[in-house]
Amino acid sequence: PAFSAAEIAAFVLDFEVAQEKASAVRYLATLNYSFKADAVRRMLIDREIAFAETTSKPVLVLPVYQAAGALLLWDDPNPWRHAWAERPEIFSLVPAILPGGDLSDIATIGPEQAVSGDEQRLSAIAGRYDAGDTIVAHATMNMDRGRPDLEVYVTRYGTAQQEQTVVKSFTSGEQETLDMMLTRAAVELTRQIEDNWKRDNLLQFSNSGVLPVVLSISGLKDWIAVRARLSGVAVIRRSEMVLLSKEEVRLNLHFFGDTNQLALALEQADLKLAQDEGKWVLAPTG
Repeated sequence: PAFSAAEIAAFVLDFEVAQEKASAVRYLATLNYSFKADAVRRMLIDREIAFAETTSKPVLVLPVYQAAGALLLWDDPNPWRHAWAERPEIFSLVPAILPGGDLSDIATIGPEQAVSGDEQRLSAIAGRYDAGDTIVAHATMNMDRGRPDLEVYVTRYGTAQQEQTVVKSFTSGEQETLDMMLTRAAVELTRQIEDNWKRDNLLQFSNSGVLPVVLSISGLKDWIAVRARLSGVAVIRRSEMVLLSKEEVRLNLHFFGDTNQLALALEQADLKLAQDEGKWVLAPTG
């Protein structure tokens, strides 16, 4: 929608001067604006503009590079791993992190096991970095045109969503070096990973519901901790307490989307939603 300056100002929380330069004839500044999250959210919902707000747990990226038949992951040099490490830092709903590559990492998983999707080893290395999922970015370099070209298979493994693979091809330009192409590919694939997450987590305003859940607790502090986590789950419009006892809390969760989307969003807040004997049970994890 088109807003006037006054309407936009109503959404502004504050701003700061990040950089400034002054001379005798002009003044240049970079301003960082912060917006009122609740006001922006209400505006989007009122206009039924689809958006995603659920932040994924960090995903661990394993950049496997294949050239001349050799598979590289921890080896140095690995130009594909270097390209991922040199990506510009941006805010993302899917924080992508790289493993350090120490001896424990090398012992946990090798490039062949990463490419083959060894779930046990992928889960083990993700656990070392408190990551939700693992992404294997398998890049194959070829010189069929006399210039380097790249084909990349990006597969996401883990519990947050179903395994999915994205295949992308990158052709180097006339003035583009191999390192430049690898960096461009890493940046584009980072955007693709986030776009896939956004697509799976768009708030579905036309589809909403109320889900009764049971939460087992050992005391009031357990309920307070879970309530704080629920307040950060974007798909939940509000949570309504029906019963509170020393051993359990019964809640009605008012949410957008379906139960699968709700369960996925809750998992990012370290909360597990599952059915048990015909009732929905909520439990903290981690």
